[in-house]
Amino acid sequence: MNLNRYSFTREEKEAIIKIIKAYLANIPSIKFAYLHGSFLGDLPSRDIDIAIYYDPALTPNDQLDLSLTISSELSFKLRLPVDAHSLNATSLSFAYEATKGMVIISNDEQARLDFLENTWINYFDFEPLMREALFDLLRLGS
Repeated sequence: MNLNRYSFTREEKEAIIKIIKAYLANIPSIKFAYLHGSFLGDLPSRDIDIAIYYDPALTPNDQLDLSLTISSELSFKLRLPVDAHSLNATSLSFAYEATKGMVIISNDEQARLDFLENTWINYFDFEPLMREALFDLLRLGS
């Protein structure tokens, strides 16, 4: 497990994002992708998080293999830890958090907007139930 934290200037972040965009642009099975997580903030980060929506024709195993390849190759290219995950069959909370990030590639804008709309509608429909369940668990523990 990497416990190092990395700090970047705005210019360094822009250069990193440019490299990631150029790399992802060469993968035709990517519909859209988001940068998310601590890399986008002002505090030091442990890694660069990328959430990717693949062509649904790819099997879940192919999506996993491609995500691992992307993580590995970008980590090598950037000399930084990169964590790429598929959005196709992920949890609602992960999809919501990822879509709050930065769009770095969109080869199918309509698919991205449909995914964004469905994710946010479902999240805000379900969020009060998740919050209530969490409070119930906290009350049981005290």
